[in-house]
Amino acid sequence: MPLYESYELRRGKYARIDAPAEDDLEPSSPSSSESTGTLEDLEEDDPLAFDRKIRRKKSAGDLKLRKASFRTDAEGTGTAGFARRAGRRASGRCCCWLLALVAATVLVLASGGIWAWKVKAPKDGLSPPWYPSPKGGTDTAWEASYKKAAVLVRQMTLPEKVNITTGTGWSMDMCVGNNGAVPRLKFPSLCLQDGPLGIRFADNITAFPAGITVGATWSKELMYLRGKALGAEAAAKGVNVLLGPAMGPLGRMPAGGRNWEGFGSDPVLQGIAAAQTIKGIQEAGVMATAKHYVGNEQEHFRQAWEWGTPSAISSNIDDRTLHEIYAWPFADSVRAGVTSVMCSYNQVNSSYACQNSMLLNGVLKDELGFQGFVQSDWLAQRGGVASALAGLDMTMPGDGLRWAKGNSLWGAELTRAVLNGSVPIDRVDDMVTRIVASWYQVGQDKWSDQGPNFSSWTNERIGKLHEGSPSDHSVGVVNKFVNAQGEGEDAHGHLVRRIAAEGTVLLKNQGKMLPLDRQGWKPNTKDKPRTKYRVGVFGEDARLPHHGINHCPDQSCNEGTLASGWGSGAVNFPYLVEPMAAIREAFANETVFVTDWLENKLPAQKEILHNQDLCIVFANADAGEGFEHYESKQYR
Repeated sequence: MPLYESYELRRGKYARIDAPAEDDLEPSSPSSSESTGTLEDLEEDDPLAFDRKIRRKKSAGDLKLRKASFRTDAEGTGTAGFARRAGRRASGRCCCWLLALVAATVLVLASGGIWAWKVKAPKDGLSPPWYPSPKGGTDTAWEASYKKAAVLVRQMTLPEKVNITTGTGWSMDMCVGNNGAVPRLKFPSLCLQDGPLGIRFADNITAFPAGITVGATWSKELMYLRGKALGAEAAAKGVNVLLGPAMGPLGRMPAGGRNWEGFGSDPVLQGIAAAQTIKGIQEAGVMATAKHYVGNEQEHFRQAWEWGTPSAISSNIDDRTLHEIYAWPFADSVRAGVTSVMCSYNQVNSSYACQNSMLLNGVLKDELGFQGFVQSDWLAQRGGVASALAGLDMTMPGDGLRWAKGNSLWGAELTRAVLNGSVPIDRVDDMVTRIVASWYQVGQDKWSDQGPNFSSWTNERIGKLHEGSPSDHSVGVVNKFVNAQGEGEDAHGHLVRRIAAEGTVLLKNQGKMLPLDRQGWKPNTKDKPRTKYRVGVFGEDARLPHHGINHCPDQSCNEGTLASGWGSGAVNFPYLVEPMAAIREAFANETVFVTDWLENKLPAQKEILHNQDLCIVFANADAGEGFEHYESKQYR
């Protein structure tokens, strides 16, 4: 197959935007035909490299030799005719030399490109294999938990083991993720719930400051206390596995989307903050999740078909960069004893992260010695046998390749794979043992009340027990409205206020304008005017949203003050203090006159802008997860 045809097959219907004619295609050079790579491999950083190559050829002009045209006899006779024929021959020779020069240049450039590609990229441009999957139980800190888990797992049948590794399906139970239970051995269905800022879809919880704000405090104490409060609220709501903290994306791209969920773009800061958060969460008896492993640095094209492309984007990372930057926070998380790691949607070096044996078996479980279980991001699993052998331990939410379809890649398929020899039974035993050992490690075997006391799918007290089921319509008490926020001096709102204050960053202070004085005029001001100090507040970010603080699902609109990004990492606010109200309360009414224009368009009356002693302008920039787009929902 010609190289360009192979390239077109790999890229699908978007292979050639400027479809060239047959005779416009440039034949393969000898050097390129010797390579096992394709044009996509040679210029993988440019998705339109194939079309660009055609444009380069076209830009050189039409160099094909044509047959001579027949003219009249008069035109071909005499001195003038001879001169014209000589000119045409000279022009033809020039064209030949030009063509040879262009061809030589192309060959040299192509050879250099192939050499560079072979030197810098992994063999065949793919992530190298790493098998078999290392077994857990090698860390003395986990010894007791693994002994208990081994005793329990030995009593399980194959279907029971498979049930523990497989999610029950989106909205089939109370939480965003639930796996199967083994009732006869008293092992419960685990509730997995977002997220890094609080308990998603739950009532009476705290909306904690985003990770980026916590990182800005540079305080290990606050990182730990926030994690402990998160864990306490998760435990109060019956959540077994909290889907946080987030340390991927690291923040390579400012417009990546979910950078605000993590702690900052420094891998050391990310690692320390993640470790302190994990310690706090797990000391409260809840399993923490280090996510998203790894290279999930952008939302566009992160997932197959989410943006119309058949495959997810590949984050191509060399070994040193992986270890020193992207995997660094996960290494700190493993050292902190994290019980779960979530693999990401994207590919890494052309292999999906949730079935990348080098990442899961090689780096995470072997090099870092991870003892817990690897769970997939929701629908990040793209293969059944491949992901099992590569080190995935739990698939979430258990729906296979499409939302709420119920065609799991594991479940019955994993049972069949074990029986036909595709997946060794000891690999399944290790999956289950890792999950059960993590359950023991945080002491959840001692929980008296197993199961969540809230529903992710309704706010009513009575609701369906299996919201997504087309056949099971049984109902019961699904929301018990347990207050997890703490009370009095132990109320988590005090911690939220402290983190927000210490996470505020002052970039400039020209003229020593700050700090402001509550009385308006500063004590050392000479010749104080007898009028009140005039303060103008501008921008809609200083007020509450007109349609309510939880108007848009998952905070997927940006109207009014911005307190969180959007997506699965967001939660409903139990309350929200607008900056305008706080400013009015802070200034003394006797000496300060506050004027506000809480919209983003300037007022027609310019006097409100000029007649101020101090102007405070509020602005924001929003970001979030790829499944939502706030622009279309701003005024819904």
